[in-house]
Amino acid sequence: MARRCSSPRNFYISDYGYYQRKALAYLRTDAFQQDMRLRPAIERIIACMVRYHGARHAAGYGLANADYQAHMAAMAFNLKTWVKLTNERRKPKRTRPVADSS
Repeated sequence: MARRCSSPRNFYISDYGYYQRKALAYLRTDAFQQDMRLRPAIERIIACMVRYHGARHAAGYGLANADYQAHMAAMAFNLKTWVKLTNERRKPKRTRPVADSS
């Protein structure tokens, strides 16, 4: 048997309803599709910073310390990427003689 509640049901209209509807409308646009195409590259960078450079947890207290740590993690990632790119540029290119097809 269902129990009836004697008090009326209350509901509230949030101030964020407008922003939620706007965000849902954005999901149906071409701009959103273009943003989603960029996501894998950005997620790779974030995953590297979290796994290898300690960006998941702040080492100190306060916003300034967390900001500093995030900047240092990003700098470490950028330096690692830069070294990899410059080493690839310095490698001598191996050339193979073109085989004569006749």
